Amino acid sequence: MSIRVALVEDDDEIRRQTVARLNAEPDIDCVGAYGTAEDLIAAMGSIRPDVVLMSIGLPGQDGIACVRHLKPLYPSVEFVMFTAQIRLVLEAIQAGATGYILKPESPVAAVR
Repeated sequence: MSIRVALVEDDDEIRRQTVARLNAEPDIDCVGAYGTAEDLIAAMGSIRPDVVLMSIGLPGQDGIACVRHLKPLYPSVEFVMFTAQIRLVLEAIQAGATGYILKPESPVAAVR
């Protein structure tokens, strides 16, 4: 059974590359890639991810606020911060994130 992953990343090129990396793995299925937290929130009920890779710095609602909002609604979903902003990781963990991976590292190991 594949790990169902959603990605929230506002940089189009990073989003495209990350989706390609994830989908190259036989046990990972990227079920959605979004540029904003609001787009993920609207899709969460229909895509049913196991893991959400979440950027912190997003237009509109930031990634930490999104995790704080979604984790109580989807407690079994693992939220992994996908960020270059190491100084905000502790706040993200306190909001309900499971862990983090620093860009531009591949998120495959963190997803597994």
